Amino acid sequence: MISKRWMKFGAVAAVVVLLVAAGVAMAHGGRRGGPSVAYEGDIESGTVTNVTHNGTVLFESITYDTQAAHPVGRGHGIALYATNDTTVTLDLPDDATVVIHAAVADWSPNGATITYANGEKVNIVLENGTIGLDGSIVTLSLEAEGAALAFPVKAKFGFGHGVGMHGGGRGHGGDRGHR
Repeated sequence: MISKRWMKFGAVAAVVVLLVAAGVAMAHGGRRGGPSVAYEGDIESGTVTNVTHNGTVLFESITYDTQAAHPVGRGHGIALYATNDTTVTLDLPDDATVVIHAAVADWSPNGATITYANGEKVNIVLENGTIGLDGSIVTLSLEAEGAALAFPVKAKFGFGHGVGMHGGGRGHGGDRGHR
């Protein structure tokens, strides 16, 4: 018989796989190929710097405890799975603005949308965690078996029921909110 611990681990692993798949799909924006997220350093070391996408610096650095969090997936975003309670620190460039959003039951986990001066956007999605902002530092506090995903999105493609649903002429989603 499968123990409750293994069932819980399996459920969290499934959520992480779904988050990574969603991030890859959204990063591609419905097209194949496309530029990946690049960074300096080894993501297995717990610190990467100069995280970029399409020439835009998304994060000056990302740091986390390698004893408590592990990277999952590669290429089109950054995904971490927490084996223990831990904190992930994201250092943003000065031109970034952050909008934190709470979870909406049956629709979206909590997270944030980061917008850069050139219009590039990144979404952060958390499972079993909270997000904080202090100046240009975003802090992700993950519970054991929590997960975090950060991925670029198309600047002209929004979440939810934006302007396009109400006659804005841009189709479903518009330019604002969750995707």
